[in-house]
Amino acid sequence: MPGRKSFPSDPHRSRHVSYKRGLSAIHLEKTDIVPQVEWYWPMSREAYIKVAGVDPLEDVTRAGLAVIEALDLDLSWGGLQHKSAVASLPGSDSSVTDQDGARLEPWGVFTTRWCVEGAHMRKGETASPKDLLEYDVPSHEQRSVKEIARDFQRHHDQSQSEIGDRLLVAEAHYTTLFHWFLGLFGWRPTVMAASRDPSGFLRQAKRFAELSRLYMEAWSRVRGLEVFISHDDICMSNGPIFSPTWYRRNIFPFYSWIWEPLKDRDIPVVFCSDGQVTRIVEDVFEAGADGFIFEPYVDLQWMADRWGGKKVLIGNADTRLMTGGTREQAAREVERCVRTCGHLPGYFLNAGGQLPHTIPWENLKAYLDACRVLRRTRGRM
Repeated sequence: MPGRKSFPSDPHRSRHVSYKRGLSAIHLEKTDIVPQVEWYWPMSREAYIKVAGVDPLEDVTRAGLAVIEALDLDLSWGGLQHKSAVASLPGSDSSVTDQDGARLEPWGVFTTRWCVEGAHMRKGETASPKDLLEYDVPSHEQRSVKEIARDFQRHHDQSQSEIGDRLLVAEAHYTTLFHWFLGLFGWRPTVMAASRDPSGFLRQAKRFAELSRLYMEAWSRVRGLEVFISHDDICMSNGPIFSPTWYRRNIFPFYSWIWEPLKDRDIPVVFCSDGQVTRIVEDVFEAGADGFIFEPYVDLQWMADRWGGKKVLIGNADTRLMTGGTREQAAREVERCVRTCGHLPGYFLNAGGQLPHTIPWENLKAYLDACRVLRRTRGRM
């Protein structure tokens, strides 16, 4: 916007460098500086304006592109966000609902749905364990794999063309397997069904695995797809929701089969889960994942020692310290991550909790300033 000064970006940057840097890092090749990916969408309106020089409520697409350039990002989770919805909310009033009657909450300049039991894919009444065990999984998707692939191709072409060569676009599948149950039925029905009818739950897991395999086959046919994110929230802040033994019996055996179409076409798969994932990281890698997006609950040094340079590692800067801490703590998070992993091929600097509107601008600026400077040291501090 005229008269607004944007966050300073690298004046020597060539626009195609970030795309190449992101692609090189995904393939565990050394890069000129530490690659970076941020989930910047939920930033505050103030942060968008100060970082990008563009008001997202006036032009959300241009604001997103300006943030990517200003922060010199190298990878994204999908394409741009196109609709800023908070403008329609009266302040932070959480009583506003969408067309399905679901409550909307502010999420930066966007909104997110409040979900009973975490069932963000469900409409209407609360689910029961019986609903989960009797759900007609094949009815969830009526399209053929050819039709799905056509739709995915159109989506990816639009995403990468909008962003251009500013960075590498990674597409994603949010419900690899376990998250189908969480998204459709919620936490409590999932736990109850798995406990009451283990064999029935396993039968449903197999059917959902077949559904995810269908989507992976479609994604594998998308031209120009260079990397894929496979998401499955299987842990909480204190560890796995179920025991690792349970996952090894009911979930992990399906992962390699689900990812097989992508792996057969040499498309790297980066796995993502919330929570303290230390106890299941090895299982995920053994199933065939080429990388892991993880939160600060995990010991970064442990990840670096075991998997650094062998797998793509993304994350660990603590959003909680940016939100509730000081500017110095926010900057030290960057120093910690870069010192630990900055020298490792395949490591991406990332705030493991996104960059939400709850971060005070002074702390966010301290984090971004430190990123811009310390990424160039590659850990040589």
